[in-house]
Amino acid sequence: MVRGFFDPPEARDATEKGWLARLGGNAVAFTPMRLTLMSLLLVTLPVTAGFSFMFAPVLLPSTALVAYAFWHLGRRVSQPGAMIAYCFAAGTFAGVLNSWVTLMFWGMFFDGNVFRYLDPETFGVGTLLGAAVGLAYGTAYLLPMLVQLSARALRRTEAVDRCLMCFGVWGMLVLSLGLAFAYAYQHPIESTLEVVFVITLASAGAHASMFVFGLIRWARRKSWLARVARGKVPGWRIYEQQRFQRAELERLEVFCSPLRSSEALDGFRVLARSTLSGAPDAYRATPLTPKFLVA
Repeated sequence: MVRGFFDPPEARDATEKGWLARLGGNAVAFTPMRLTLMSLLLVTLPVTAGFSFMFAPVLLPSTALVAYAFWHLGRRVSQPGAMIAYCFAAGTFAGVLNSWVTLMFWGMFFDGNVFRYLDPETFGVGTLLGAAVGLAYGTAYLLPMLVQLSARALRRTEAVDRCLMCFGVWGMLVLSLGLAFAYAYQHPIESTLEVVFVITLASAGAHASMFVFGLIRWARRKSWLARVARGKVPGWRIYEQQRFQRAELERLEVFCSPLRSSEALDGFRVLARSTLSGAPDAYRATPLTPKFLVA
């Protein structure tokens, strides 16, 4: 049962059923893009409410919209350096824009005048405050956006796992810091902070679950690959590239990708499966099907 649990779905029959087979399988509906957006919103909204609970009815919807636009436009960035610049610049601009929207909606809802709080003094203070807050949010968003960028080079299953683990740690850290600052900024016995605490705790629990789920999925593949390397998995072996035709290897994806992997084939070995029952024979012409590359 333990060995079956740690066998990844890639090594199983496609018709196999059961929750163990589905745990960590390719049928998971999440993608790296969706996970990034979900994590950003689950962290942004509790932190925003903790600092400005009084403005929450107006600020939370506008912040969610701005965060979505930030994520949506950031998907087009394809280089790490450009992503760093984007997070700083777009975060600052988004903070300024969010402050303007908040001032306009606050005036419309509570005074019936959209431009009630757009006088030069209030507008200037709001712009500077929004820029500072936006820069802080953009800096905090840097890690998940870079993780999302790095996940593009991975096959879908491993990209999801990397996002789950990284976002889980990132979310728990940022939420803890945000809650600590919120308690330092406001009186800890206020009922508003009790509501924020419950929401933040729920979001932190969701991120902890993301990390554990991703870690289990990653550990299954690593454990299974280690057993293959020791020759303890019937039907699977790891070979040097010379055993196969170059054309057979060009479209293979990397199994258990390292954090820094080259796109070139050099340096990888081949994870292959025998088309016959039993273990492949390294010294005979056993029919083999290359499945993945391994570092």
